[in-house]
Amino acid sequence: MDPVCTRALLLKQVSYGESDRVVTLLTEDQGKISAMARGARRSRKRFGAALALFVLAEAELRRRSSSSLQTLSAYHALETHAGISRDIATITHASYATELVEALSPKEQPDPAVFELLLQMYGILAREPPTGERLRIFELTLLRHVGLAPQLDACVGCGRSVLMETDGLGMDALRGGVLCGGCKRPEQAVHTDTCQTMFELGQLDLAAASDIHLPSRIQAELRSTMC
Repeated sequence: MDPVCTRALLLKQVSYGESDRVVTLLTEDQGKISAMARGARRSRKRFGAALALFVLAEAELRRRSSSSLQTLSAYHALETHAGISRDIATITHASYATELVEALSPKEQPDPAVFELLLQMYGILAREPPTGERLRIFELTLLRHVGLAPQLDACVGCGRSVLMETDGLGMDALRGGVLCGGCKRPEQAVHTDTCQTMFELGQLDLAAASDIHLPSRIQAELRSTMC
């Protein structure tokens, strides 16, 4: 079968045998796929340093009739985003974004928006310091793209609008959204302004995070709610 070339980002890789690797890639044209990179632990000609986290690369893939794994024939770096390695905080944010995409992306379902979101995150982190605000925007945007965005305008318990709620709200992760004052349990309580902030952050682009500085209380509550 003829090879297919597509832009790709490495999500995960594990060693296989003495010289091979099984890689999970987020590709622009095929979505999340798994592939066998034969000789990747030894060959620098076909893979080199490109087969690493945070690198935008061009992947050459071949389908295998006898396996669900494709074959990664070559992997050439297009952009390394070297600035991410400048400190542990930046690496941690980039790694978390990568792991979240790997966990939430369905197999072999192309989603250019998710691909561009992760690529944009890498590009910004390579240039700018990491912030909690940007990480929250990334989380909410990714959840929206994969169809898992929390419901924030109406109570997931009774359906009542919470846009004008003043008595305090709750958050139910299992039901996927906000609870009104009448439906929430004490341990589910979150401040109304935190829910409003979450709603607003979900409408923003990652680049906007550079101009946002949230109070520490809201940051902490957002972090505990999202993570």
